[in-house]
Amino acid sequence: MIKQFMENGKTCFTVQAYGTTRTGQQVRRRRILRDVKRAAAVKLERELNYELQQLKQGFSFAGLTYEDFLIHHFYPYVDEQFPTEYESLKLTINKWAKPIMQLKLESINPTDIKEILDKAGETLANATVKKLRSSFHRCFEFAIQGGYGKPNPVASVKNSNKRQRETEPQILTRKEIQILLTEAKKHRPEWYKIWAFALFTGMRSGEMYALLRQDIDLENKLISVTKSFNKRVGIKSTKSGRNRRISVSEKIMPLVKELMVGPIHEPLLPRPYQWKKSDQARVLKDFCRSIGITPIKFHSLRACFAVQMLLSGSSLITVQSLLGHSSVKSMIPYIRIAGVDIANATDEIQIELPKSQKSQTDNVVNLFS
Repeated sequence: MIKQFMENGKTCFTVQAYGTTRTGQQVRRRRILRDVKRAAAVKLERELNYELQQLKQGFSFAGLTYEDFLIHHFYPYVDEQFPTEYESLKLTINKWAKPIMQLKLESINPTDIKEILDKAGETLANATVKKLRSSFHRCFEFAIQGGYGKPNPVASVKNSNKRQRETEPQILTRKEIQILLTEAKKHRPEWYKIWAFALFTGMRSGEMYALLRQDIDLENKLISVTKSFNKRVGIKSTKSGRNRRISVSEKIMPLVKELMVGPIHEPLLPRPYQWKKSDQARVLKDFCRSIGITPIKFHSLRACFAVQMLLSGSSLITVQSLLGHSSVKSMIPYIRIAGVDIANATDEIQIELPKSQKSQTDNVVNLFS
């Protein structure tokens, strides 16, 4: 139904459409168009009728823009079902989905998704682009559960490696690690204990935050990693869902014994307010800049641990076990940085340079000797 009216001397239209949902509930769609021709109102009426047809067929999100779908349906679902993933997934999609935010959900096609992933690939690493693609894929799979009548537009989009760059974890050299620990002990003693513990155990930030004194077995020099912390849900399981044990290095034992003084059911490590706010990365970066070393993120302390372990001769399986990685693929960046996969490899090459021959001058008699 289209009704024409005048407003401030301009031609305007009220466009309405009526229908029912799959359960028989009455639904109305109403829009107002100002200063347009009648053809625009006719086109809008067709679109509204199509939306209502989709609703009747069971598509709960018919007519919604991608942004409205995310805000009112997908994000609440993730928040309820996967609260630990909510913040990062929301930030990722909101950052990269801007070109499609105002498009109708059902109008988004594989080309739209490909353009976003190609753009992301200009600045992000392969693994990060794959995670971005996975986030979009999950989003449209949820829409399909709500009656989205088309194939998932992400399914046919393949990751292109042409313009995606490979990045490696930014880490500190052994000399920089010593500078960090020395300067932190003098100027940031609270954080010194946290950073040192990370460098000697390879534990994740959330795992260390959740660590209690009762999780430390001083007699056997073992740490039991059974839980983690997330600011949205509090204490939860580890990232992999599996428990693991980490040996305590003799080099850090004096610090561990110092940290063990106090009630056994209380946190092992100090908890600066920035850590609880998940602002630990900024604190470390700023401190590194202030002392003139590579400004790394907090998570990079874990990479520093892995690389130093590999350089010291620890086996790949041992380091993988200590880090709690479920797949050896996750170890590849650390192996590449450490260079342990290629160290002395060329010694086995089965070719030789020709032995040196006597120079012609070797047969010349020196008459002036």
